[in-house]
Amino acid sequence: QEGSSEAQVCMFIIQLLLLRPLEFRNRVKEFVTDNMPDHWNHNNWYEQHMAFHRKFAEKFSPESLVGGGGGGQGSHHQTLPIYFTNVCLRFLPVLDIIIHRFLEVHQVHKRLEMVLEQLGALYKFHDHPITYLYNTLHYYEGQLRESPKLKRQLVAAVVGNSIRPPGWALTEEYLAVPHEEITWKPKLSYYTALIKRLVLAFRGVNVFPRDMEWRFSEFGNSGCHALHVTCVELMALPVEPDAVANNLLDVVLKGHCDIVSAELGEWVNAVALVLTWLPENYWIVIHHKIEHLLK
Repeated sequence: QEGSSEAQVCMFIIQLLLLRPLEFRNRVKEFVTDNMPDHWNHNNWYEQHMAFHRKFAEKFSPESLVGGGGGGQGSHHQTLPIYFTNVCLRFLPVLDIIIHRFLEVHQVHKRLEMVLEQLGALYKFHDHPITYLYNTLHYYEGQLRESPKLKRQLVAAVVGNSIRPPGWALTEEYLAVPHEEITWKPKLSYYTALIKRLVLAFRGVNVFPRDMEWRFSEFGNSGCHALHVTCVELMALPVEPDAVANNLLDVVLKGHCDIVSAELGEWVNAVALVLTWLPENYWIVIHHKIEHLLK
């Protein structure tokens, strides 16, 4: 049960199992340091991969597991070669689930921060980092609202460890603020710039780095990518949902004088799309404004 002492004890045991064994932490550290996720750009990726397996051997067959390398028949059993994966890559989906379980228990959020500090570098190899962040921030919006520092640390761990070029996801203004800073209140100009980037992306303008590799991106085009990263950044702000929603509405309600009249429809559409893709506590502000108008 959420928040129960039994759940807290279980999370404590999981934390010990993850962080206490020095061998696993060393393996993760060495793998992250010596390997890159864009294997298609490296001619010697397989050599590096096999060098890692020679240093940290893995055995899968029942015979080798029973033998345990103790000199019996199992120690001479030939296992199939490993061409791609390793225990670090296989652990990533498990880490995704562990983070979700920790988020469900508010009392262990500090322990989750320790896990992210030690193992967050593995998100360098995540196949769908923005999708994972979007789903996590959207579903656990209520829990993360009470822990703004943890929310920003989670985003920093997933996005910050990526090898993609600067500006591929989060804006410079967001990145300029340390993730420990939880009192930051962006001005209207920040939201205007965020919506402008989205409008230009929908229009087909190249707003992301030119060396972005869209063939291996988790999104098929820059418009879809821009919508997701915009929502992730807005949900990651240490600001209450109603304040974010009001600022988004003010982009077109108060800032319409600075928008070309022929383009106003694009801006309204962009704001509406963003609010639609945000959790209920964001778009419910529109209902409140309509109720206030009808009174």
